[in-house]
Amino acid sequence: MLSEKIFNPIFKDNNYCYWSFYPRLRRLWIFLYLKNGPFNPNYAYILYSLFIGLYVSAIPIFIALYHAYQLLQFIDNKKVFSIVSVKALKTIKICAYIICGLYVVIIPFVYILANKDDVPGLIIVGVLPIFIAFVIAVFADVLQRILIDAIKINYKQII
Repeated sequence: MLSEKIFNPIFKDNNYCYWSFYPRLRRLWIFLYLKNGPFNPNYAYILYSLFIGLYVSAIPIFIALYHAYQLLQFIDNKKVFSIVSVKALKTIKICAYIICGLYVVIIPFVYILANKDDVPGLIIVGVLPIFIAFVIAVFADVLQRILIDAIKINYKQII
């Protein structure tokens, strides 16, 4: 414990972590860390582009999560067979395709990093989000088509 206090720059004199008092600085810590250039300059352009791609892909992920939550609320309120649930599925499908496209753009940087570090398993890890996003997009598309057909059948039964 004493060696952690002496050699760890996070702890100060009174044994408190000074990052815990500044939550905004704690969130921006990774950017401050990257600004000082801790990576090998040969890898910097690869890792910065990977970080940018990951942060940009978070936007459609959260949009899709919000619309999935809305869809669950529609199911709970028994409004499954409505146009708003079809729109929510369409938004989820579009977000999944956007995520898939973003990770396709990121893959060359993962390939370059895997070649430089001689880590062939990294390419499989880089391709995995593409397949997951594509499966979600296809599943949302199938559900959307089934839901549209069910709405049409319900509409014909009412008339």
